[in-house]
Amino acid sequence: LGNFIDSKIIDKVYAFQAPVIIGGRKAVSIGGKGIETVEKAVRLRNIALKKFDDNLLITGYPE
Repeated sequence: LGNFIDSKIIDKVYAFQAPVIIGGRKAVSIGGKGIETVEKAVRLRNIALKKFDDNLLITGYPE
Protein backbone atom coordinates (compact mmCIF):
# COMPACT_ATOMS: atom_id res chain seq x y z
CA LEU A 1 0.00 0.00 0.00
CA GLY A 2 2.76 2.43 0.89
CA ASN A 3 4.46 2.09 -2.50
CA PHE A 4 1.17 2.86 -4.27
CA ILE A 5 0.66 5.94 -2.08
CA ASP A 6 4.27 7.05 -2.71
CA SER A 7 3.63 6.72 -6.47
CA LYS A 8 0.33 8.66 -6.18
CA ILE A 9 -1.59 6.00 -8.12
CA ILE A 10 -4.30 5.37 -5.51
CA ASP A 11 -7.58 7.24 -5.83
CA LYS A 12 -9.48 5.60 -2.94
CA VAL A 13 -8.39 3.86 0.26
CA TYR A 14 -10.24 1.03 2.01
CA ALA A 15 -8.69 0.35 5.42
CA PHE A 16 -9.94 -2.12 8.01
CA GLN A 17 -9.24 -1.63 11.69
CA ALA A 18 -9.67 -4.61 14.00
CA PRO A 19 -9.36 -4.91 17.79
CA VAL A 20 -6.21 -7.01 17.44
CA ILE A 21 -2.63 -6.01 18.21
CA ILE A 22 0.02 -7.56 15.97
CA GLY A 23 3.66 -6.66 16.43
CA GLY A 24 7.11 -7.41 15.16
CA ARG A 25 9.18 -6.35 12.19
CA LYS A 26 7.25 -8.57 9.80
CA ALA A 27 3.87 -7.13 10.86
CA VAL A 28 4.08 -4.00 8.72
CA SER A 29 0.64 -2.91 7.52
CA ILE A 30 1.85 -0.09 5.25
CA GLY A 31 5.22 -0.23 3.51
CA GLY A 32 6.80 2.41 1.31
CA LYS A 33 9.17 5.22 2.19
CA GLY A 34 7.29 6.33 5.28
CA ILE A 35 7.10 9.87 6.66
CA GLU A 36 9.33 11.97 8.87
CA THR A 37 6.56 13.78 10.78
CA VAL A 38 2.79 13.52 11.18
CA GLU A 39 2.43 16.86 9.38
CA LYS A 40 3.78 15.21 6.21
CA ALA A 41 1.33 12.28 6.37
CA VAL A 42 -1.12 11.66 3.54
CA ARG A 43 -4.55 12.84 4.66
CA LEU A 44 -7.85 11.33 3.57
CA ARG A 45 -10.89 13.42 2.61
CA ASN A 46 -14.56 12.45 2.29
CA ILE A 47 -14.11 9.81 4.98
CA ALA A 48 -16.79 7.17 5.55
CA LEU A 49 -16.90 4.74 8.47
CA LYS A 50 -18.79 1.45 8.58
CA LYS A 51 -18.79 -1.00 11.46
CA PHE A 52 -18.76 -4.78 10.96
CA ASP A 53 -19.09 -6.50 14.34
CA ASP A 54 -15.88 -5.41 16.15
CA ASN A 55 -14.17 -4.25 12.94
CA LEU A 56 -14.23 -0.81 11.34
CA LEU A 57 -13.99 -0.07 7.62
CA ILE A 58 -12.56 3.36 6.86
CA THR A 59 -12.80 4.66 3.29
CA GLY A 60 -11.48 7.94 1.96
CA TYR A 61 -9.67 9.72 -0.84
CA PRO A 62 -6.01 10.76 -0.51
CA GLU A 63 -5.34 14.49 -0.81
